[in-house]
Amino acid sequence: LCFDTYDGKYAGSNGYGNAGDRGDCGFAVTDVPSCPGGGRHEGEYCSDHGVCDQETKKCTCEEGFTGGDCSLRVCPFGLSWFSYPSSDDVGHDEWTECSNMGICERDVGECNCHAGFFGAACEYMSCSDDKSSVAVRSCSGHGTCITIKTKARLNGESGIFYGSDPNNASTWDADRLFGCQCDDGFEGYDCSLKSCYKGKDPLDPGNDNLFVCSNHGLCDTSIGSCKCFRGWGDSDGSGTGTAGIIDDCGRRLSIYHRVIP
Repeated sequence: LCFDTYDGKYAGSNGYGNAGDRGDCGFAVTDVPSCPGGGRHEGEYCSDHGVCDQETKKCTCEEGFTGGDCSLRVCPFGLSWFSYPSSDDVGHDEWTECSNMGICERDVGECNCHAGFFGAACEYMSCSDDKSSVAVRSCSGHGTCITIKTKARLNGESGIFYGSDPNNASTWDADRLFGCQCDDGFEGYDCSLKSCYKGKDPLDPGNDNLFVCSNHGLCDTSIGSCKCFRGWGDSDGSGTGTAGIIDDCGRRLSIYHRVIP
């Protein structure tokens, strides 16, 4: 939308300052006696947020403001989530408004982040697609929303973990990506699934690893219960195949075949 006030009117140009159909507001339809954005007092221009160049009739805006008449607010900047790489194997090093993951509300200078992102500059990827601050950290009410750097430290086996080296450019997102750390008994990216019992496989006694439903069933995560394969049932959880009441598919059942005469 081209200026048509401030004693001057603009329209589309041909790219060289003459009339055209580019829609770039680059052609002065009338004489332009002053800069746009008349201030509160006579002789003030650029919306009181910039300096007028009387020769070119252009405003140089002060920090925090933008636009031809300096009437628009600038939004916070963050490292761009999506932009062209600056060189081989180098990316996410460009600072952009709202981190290229939101729309700048120019009247107030605040970012309106896309779903799944939050922060003053939309610089964080949340644990939920919901834009509300409560949902961002909810994890379905069964976990805690933390950075992947924190998650790596909690789940790691040594002092070397993702994001521990501040000079490693490949982990630039260590404090920006958030994920759910689920409470015991829940799992899934949003902690909405109920976990099933994990036990040793009685057919592999030398293996101390724990398997969902002891490797002999499927987990119904809607209720957190094992659906055992045919011939398997509850055990005592020892991994020895002993009968018990634990829903783990860890016991091989005795199957009798009835001969039909």
